[in-house]
Amino acid sequence: MNRPHIALFGLLLTACSAPPPASPAEVLPEGLIQLHLEDSVTSQGLSDLRSFVLTGKPGQTTTVGVVLDAPGSTAYSLTASPWLSLTPTSGPLKKGLASLKATFTCPAQPQNFLGTVTVDATNITQRALIPAVLVCKTSAAPSTYLYPPVTDVTPGSSVTSQAVRLTGLSGVTPLTVLGGTPIVNGVPVPATGSTVRKGDYLALQVQASTLGKTTVAAVANAGTFNGLFLVSTRTITVPSTLSASPDRLDFMDALPGSAQTLTLTRSADLGVPTLTGTCAGVATVTAGGSTSTTSSYTVRPDGPGSCSLTFASGVVQASVPITVTTTSVTPY
Repeated sequence: MNRPHIALFGLLLTACSAPPPASPAEVLPEGLIQLHLEDSVTSQGLSDLRSFVLTGKPGQTTTVGVVLDAPGSTAYSLTASPWLSLTPTSGPLKKGLASLKATFTCPAQPQNFLGTVTVDATNITQRALIPAVLVCKTSAAPSTYLYPPVTDVTPGSSVTSQAVRLTGLSGVTPLTVLGGTPIVNGVPVPATGSTVRKGDYLALQVQASTLGKTTVAAVANAGTFNGLFLVSTRTITVPSTLSASPDRLDFMDALPGSAQTLTLTRSADLGVPTLTGTCAGVATVTAGGSTSTTSSYTVRPDGPGSCSLTFASGVVQASVPITVTTTSVTPY
């Protein structure tokens, strides 16, 4: 059984602007696949550009070892595209690591495949969507060309690769691109049904993910040429939030013993809020239970009047106006 060409793109690789066109070169080394996860919100972890790249020979089934790396996580679950079997699909992580097996079969004729490996892990706030690429080619075909990857792009933006000059083609050659739009000699063309010739310049354009710290891929084939373009997005900063429900409390003709419950909901990065505003003589506030994102309070009227309760967690605040209108209130 032949060992496929595989790669982990876990380093920060940024394409320079307006470089000269590149020429195809061997870029995908052999080795053990490593899938590295990170928290897209807090940027925990090391990897900025993640992908799952495989190369196989037509008509052969190949199995290769995979290391799943999710720092700080204790368990995982995953799904993969139909052409790729990843096992086990769930299980524990020991020191953030798990050993998996990847199995795939190439058809009788050279062909490229593009899919997604979806991974959930404890302590990772966003599901990881990792592009999976399979290039099925003969031993005589050149190694897959890696277009200079682009990282830290704006989520949802359109990104175009550098152009590569195609060599080694004979006559008019069909062109197929998965996951993006081919640009031939500066002109966008359909991803299927287009053709190229020796000496043409081929660039790839992709739509970046709308998620933070997420990679997308495009893979091109023209004769014996195979090219891969990877684009990853920057971290999306999620603002801290603190909100109250209801957002105001009105005690109309309050009776002795009446009370209302106030619930504060906060983003996971905030701690339990503290009460910084008081309503002495108007209302009494008693703290109730708290979870990782909510805190409850019981508010009882003391006497007629208006005031505002202010809750704070760090620099984030939430204010709750209170109005009590009654002539018969028993203080608590």
